[in-house]
Amino acid sequence: MTEVTTTEKTDIAIPANDPWAKYEEQNPIIEGDLFLSFKSGGPLVGKYVYGPDNEELEIPTQLVINMSEFYRGFLKWGDSSNPGPDEEQIVRIESGAPMIQRKDLDERDESKWPKEFDKPQDPWKPCLQVQMKRESDGQQFKFTTATPCQINSFDRFFSDWIKQMRQHEGEHAIIELGKNKFEAASKNEIPFCTFKIVGWSSFEPVDDDAAALEQIKEQVEAPKSSKKKSNF
Repeated sequence: MTEVTTTEKTDIAIPANDPWAKYEEQNPIIEGDLFLSFKSGGPLVGKYVYGPDNEELEIPTQLVINMSEFYRGFLKWGDSSNPGPDEEQIVRIESGAPMIQRKDLDERDESKWPKEFDKPQDPWKPCLQVQMKRESDGQQFKFTTATPCQINSFDRFFSDWIKQMRQHEGEHAIIELGKNKFEAASKNEIPFCTFKIVGWSSFEPVDDDAAALEQIKEQVEAPKSSKKKSNF
């Protein structure tokens, strides 16, 4: 199992628009999956929403998580007017491919980074994506985030998962989605998502098109660079 590199907690600007909603429209993943995200800012702050219409997922709620479809890497964000990331570099952890490091990517000259609040902002943001499923109706989700505090929260879940998974071979963890908050340097309270293991299940993700799924997996077995139309 490839070790997951944790990320340092830093404050980043939350885009005023919703990049994931537009990104979902242009990037179908596996048939049946809907983008799921947790909002750290904006009118939907503190809520889990999914799909292009930002339907709310009530919390606490329990989903089965498929760690075989767990990806880590970086998203490159360009002009703030762009509704989604310009480029992605991700790997599927289970593939055993080397983790992507920031030093391997372009745009390393901080003096050329765009500025927000008079501070240079790295256009490459660490990200993670993982498949989840609701047992009640079989709906599959692709949870995504490029927010540091949410990635750190997932890393804490991962630490618990790696300790338990070898005792549950062939099973998927059932996680309870919740939320917590922390006080930022600005003294504002910032909500973040939480993931708690509450059980294990042999419930398998639906594969409506095995050939298409296998093709997608082949495309992400190694680090890749692609524009918005690519699948992951």
